[in-house]
Amino acid sequence: MLKNTLLICILMLTNLVRASVDREQFFDVFGSNQSERIKSERIRLEKMTQTSEVRAYLGALIMKEAQYMPSAKEKLSHFNRGKAMLEVEISKNKSSVEFRLLRLMIQENCPRILNYHQQAKDDASFVAKEYGKQSAEVKAIILSYSKRSKLMPTSKLTA
Repeated sequence: MLKNTLLICILMLTNLVRASVDREQFFDVFGSNQSERIKSERIRLEKMTQTSEVRAYLGALIMKEAQYMPSAKEKLSHFNRGKAMLEVEISKNKSSVEFRLLRLMIQENCPRILNYHQQAKDDASFVAKEYGKQSAEVKAIILSYSKRSKLMPTSKLTA
């Protein structure tokens, strides 16, 4: 009985560890513009326990991956699938700076024809305002992105 309880606890802890996104790895891949690395990261995220965090990051990565699909129809379908995932998680977690940053990154860099830019200014303002309250890891990601963002330059980040 004790062995079974211990085994269940170990399995549950393993799932909790697996359910957290490795942000450094994710953003390295996300910024790489290398389709094979993006595909590998997507597959890795799909195998993880599907927490809200994993689904949001996965949705953003699927949207990014859409640019590598062979046809316009597949690109749009892939983009919309990822968009739906990310938007659901943002609607459940409106105050998540990370999720809003992911959306901002996509909005600032996706083609205008996709008409996915409506919340860009709000997201930039929100992320900049909440910057000082984030962990050192998330602050570093925001700061790095702000150096190339038009809507959220470094000067707008609040300590």
